Amino acid sequence: MLLHSTNDSPLTMLIGTTLRQFQARNVETLCGLYLLVYRLLRWRMYPNPDWYHDVPILMRPTEVQNTHLHPVCIDFLPWPALRDYLCQNQNKDSRHSVDLYMRSIKLHWPPEKPLLCTDSGGAVELHPDFEATVCDAQSWTLVSPWAEAFEHLKMHVN
Repeated sequence: MLLHSTNDSPLTMLIGTTLRQFQARNVETLCGLYLLVYRLLRWRMYPNPDWYHDVPILMRPTEVQNTHLHPVCIDFLPWPALRDYLCQNQNKDSRHSVDLYMRSIKLHWPPEKPLLCTDSGGAVELHPDFEATVCDAQSWTLVSPWAEAFEHLKMHVN
């Protein structure tokens, strides 16, 4: 649903087009990434204080990101410490790739909770707890194949 819209804003079309190129671990992870990326890109494309405050804290640029030239894809990882490491060590290991991170990233959403629910008027919406979960760094992890390839970097991911 999020990735197949064709008449949305340029921002949502850009995000949908990009995320369609990769295989996310599950729909919860995909929706969580969409939310994080949307909020960060909206502020980057149309900077204003209100939208900056809407960017989850875990996604706000760090001092290292602001002072080191780096590939923009690093900005979309939900771990500030890992972003800093990658910005400072860009050319040390060629195995880092967007595809690797997309195959490995996982949002921990309780299996007993539905992703979607209906409000009192019958409209379908994301579960009320979803946004808080997505914005919590402890809810995100990197699993295989990243976890095996970069065991020495796990300290930067929760």
